[in-house]
Amino acid sequence: HLTAEEIFALAAGRLAPAAAARRAADRRARLAAWAEAPDRDVIVEYGEAPPVVAPAAPVGGNGSWRGTPVASGRAQGPAFVAQDPHAALAMPAGAILVAPSTDPAWTPLFLRAGAVVMEAGGYLSHGAIVAREFGIPAVVNVQGILRQVASGDWLEVDAARGTVRRLPAPAGAATPDGGPPRPRQP
Repeated sequence: HLTAEEIFALAAGRLAPAAAARRAADRRARLAAWAEAPDRDVIVEYGEAPPVVAPAAPVGGNGSWRGTPVASGRAQGPAFVAQDPHAALAMPAGAILVAPSTDPAWTPLFLRAGAVVMEAGGYLSHGAIVAREFGIPAVVNVQGILRQVASGDWLEVDAARGTVRRLPAPAGAATPDGGPPRPRQP
């Protein structure tokens, strides 16, 4: 958490080790606080944007969600919920990647994903562009899905319509962790 200039100054003795440690600790704490803060849906130049409240339950209460379709196609498979790209290293081929959003670090996971569902994003977001390039169905801006879907839930993604549905797992289907299928959640 130091700049290259600060590291060179530390090595040359122009920056005290205690001062470098304080700077690094302050920056580490600030980065952790920023990571904990929720991403804003709308950024305005002046003042505060009105808060956007995620729906508390799936659309219609029947295990279906609506988002923005950004890459056409349909897919079914077990959900693999990941908060960061490192958590998804064990994602099996064909799983439905459910993520908060993506950046270039997520790109290798798209090669194994049967579809991508993101809680945030738009037509020009990283996940939307990569999904279109790779020909993977993708739905973004599916508010609240991370709280309502667990790894192993069987999902159907219809990226032409922008819908995600929870389905009963097919007989004998395994979860992404190799275990038995989870019972369907109400």
